[in-house]
Amino acid sequence: MVLGLKLDTSTWNSYKSGYNSWVRFTELHKLPLEPTVSSLSDYILFMSAHIKPDSVGTYLSGLVQILEPVFPNIRNIRNDRLVLDIMAGCRRMFGSSVIRKAPLSADEIARIVSNPDDSYDRILFHAMIAAGFHGLLRLGELCDSPNKWNINTHKRTSRLSVKWSKGYVSFLLPAHKADKYFEGNRVVLRNIWPNIDVVKIFSDYVKRRDARHPFTSPLWLTFDGEVPNRQFFMKFLKAEKLGDDIAGQSIRAGGATALASIGFPGHAIQALGRWSSEAWRTYLRQHPLLFANLKIAQSPHHRSR
Repeated sequence: MVLGLKLDTSTWNSYKSGYNSWVRFTELHKLPLEPTVSSLSDYILFMSAHIKPDSVGTYLSGLVQILEPVFPNIRNIRNDRLVLDIMAGCRRMFGSSVIRKAPLSADEIARIVSNPDDSYDRILFHAMIAAGFHGLLRLGELCDSPNKWNINTHKRTSRLSVKWSKGYVSFLLPAHKADKYFEGNRVVLRNIWPNIDVVKIFSDYVKRRDARHPFTSPLWLTFDGEVPNRQFFMKFLKAEKLGDDIAGQSIRAGGATALASIGFPGHAIQALGRWSSEAWRTYLRQHPLLFANLKIAQSPHHRSR
């Protein structure tokens, strides 16, 4: 049971899909369940013709996690040179360009939150999108998964974690994808962009929330007392008619892009977004000159002035 908690529920579900596909593959081709360099290479070729090679890579990670207690050598097989080369070749042969959603801009956020509709759920949406943009939050850190089997109540932000200070407000994000030790991170919201008073937007929501749901733990609650899910958020976002290239990930991408565009240091963006690696740079969805702004902001000569 304890070993099963080392990964997030959604990750385990993806890994189980990989394991199930391996079982079907071995049954179809009358192969033993224990992987070999040859059978794993054939599996990669077979699956890459049907699904994206990156998904095949996730499936391989799942096989290692699930089968390693039974077949301890599977990790060595997964990292065998032939297997790695086959995987690289499939990425080149079957790979396709990643279609990334466009970032939301500060101007678009300002227009969204200026909507005069003061209904409870609309104010909740304003608080969520403003907090997500300023705090570089994933949509999954603001909402429950639409799949009830992937919902982890321990990842929900608690109302009791909210703290007000002079000039900013903060709350504790109890867990996220890069938080291996479940220590949590405090998300700080302060006003940065013109026409977006994120502190007031967030505070107005909390007042309405506390008046309607004074004895309920989660910070984010709909009018009906439910933790909002992705469908709830996307219903409001699509109503803004911003285009098909705007989606849930546009909030986090937009926040990172906006900070980079004003020369915010790269290491600070990485820390704010809780990225464990340089992968955050893929979130910069505008012109490469944004990287020039980062380099200028981070250069010793620039800092000394």
